[in-house]
Amino acid sequence: MQDSPSFWDTALPQAASSAVDAGDPHSALALYEDAINKGAFDPITLGNYGVLLWRLYEFRKGEEAFARVVEDPRANSGTLRRVAHCYFEVGRFAKAVAVMRVAVARSPQPDASTTNSLAWVLERDHQIDEARQVAEAAHAIDPSYGPAVRLLAHLDQRAGDLEGAVRRITEQFRQHPSDSDWGLRYELAAVCDRLGHYDEAWTALCQAKSQLAEKSAEQLQYSYHIRQRQWELTQSVTPADLRRWRQEGNALTPQRRIAFLTGFPRSGTTLLEQIIATNADTVGTDESGILPHHFVSPLVWRAADAMDAILELRSFDAEQLTAGRESFYQMTESYLDQPVGERLLVEKTPLQTADMPLSLRMFPEARWLIALRDPRDVVLSYLFTLIPLNWTSAAAADVVEACRFYADTMRHWLWWRSRLDWPTCETAYERLIAEPQEESRRVAEFLGLSWDPSMVDERHRSERKAVRTPTYVDVIKPLYKRSIGRWHNYQRYLEPGLEILRPFVKAFGYEE
Repeated sequence: MQDSPSFWDTALPQAASSAVDAGDPHSALALYEDAINKGAFDPITLGNYGVLLWRLYEFRKGEEAFARVVEDPRANSGTLRRVAHCYFEVGRFAKAVAVMRVAVARSPQPDASTTNSLAWVLERDHQIDEARQVAEAAHAIDPSYGPAVRLLAHLDQRAGDLEGAVRRITEQFRQHPSDSDWGLRYELAAVCDRLGHYDEAWTALCQAKSQLAEKSAEQLQYSYHIRQRQWELTQSVTPADLRRWRQEGNALTPQRRIAFLTGFPRSGTTLLEQIIATNADTVGTDESGILPHHFVSPLVWRAADAMDAILELRSFDAEQLTAGRESFYQMTESYLDQPVGERLLVEKTPLQTADMPLSLRMFPEARWLIALRDPRDVVLSYLFTLIPLNWTSAAAADVVEACRFYADTMRHWLWWRSRLDWPTCETAYERLIAEPQEESRRVAEFLGLSWDPSMVDERHRSERKAVRTPTYVDVIKPLYKRSIGRWHNYQRYLEPGLEILRPFVKAFGYEE
């Protein structure tokens, strides 16, 4: 029975999926390896195997499986798109482009979705001219396909043709109205904001969020659960815990050079990481997801309760801590496709602010760099940023929820600020923009790095590895001030949540 095609097509992926859902991905991996050893060389099985390896940060083995998929003439465009997405999500855009070219060539007939996916990865790889050509081809295949119009408008915006982007989007609304054109409305909101048409921008943003409201609701409930668990765990950590963790950490070998860059999304963490990463003595992760997915989630979020989580952290012995640290570094080096060596690892995870206990336990030698920005600007930027829907983005459903999410996250830093006997440094986005050399020098000194004026030269930032986060276009531009105080343009719309932010505005020094 197991050797029949129906097993490979149905029973195997179902069994593997069940194992992953049960928190045992390595058993799922064993199922695929057993099937492949028995002759399951079809591209779907190999593709599923490669994707699972990718989720476990075994990128080299995953790439071997993906190479066989791409070379197999039986692999259809859907399977190839999954492979390209894996490359895309870790910032390997050139490889994503190569796979998507094959996917387009394998499509049985011209397909707007597949063609436009190629255009998007070309744009992220900064192959702008070809990206526009391919997006126009996708639009020609199906003029009603909104994502192609969205990409063309985005390219208009990158080229500085803001009015042209507005015309393109509004014409699409007129000719092809849709109840699921939220992506276009997000793009319109961004363009109107750049034009200074703030009421129009807010209207478009609210229309987009209205279309996503039903999908956001379920994720928002999960977000509440995680945020409550995080807060309970933070409050469970005692001064005695911290003293013991530091003492036990001194005995761990090897001692690693690691700094956590955290704060809240849209606080300038990407720009700050790129500036730090111009130093040859550093390497940055650009939000690898390793800590939250492979450590925090099973040990904290999915624990029976906060008491179980804190007891687990307290129970770790030196052998367990060493194994966890080694596993983290192995996955990180696989993700980076290079060894960390003696360099300072800058682990950028903005929402790690709410999950500090586990990192304090695993890496007691770490330095903590906290990125601050006016909370009102942070929330506004968070509301305008289009990212995949999950528990971390669901709170962008409306102003009050966004403000609550900010408060639920940053209250952790206010808690730790006066309790933590660890090397910590707050850095403000506004200071970095106003006095880039002085602020970057201060950060470099805190991290034990030599400072050089090239750290604030955008040409050096653009030479670094690809940026995965939504601010990928902005971080390679010269520093600009238009995002400072931007919240004033939307003050009346933000009013329902401003009281929630007030304690943080005061605590972080942004009172007027």
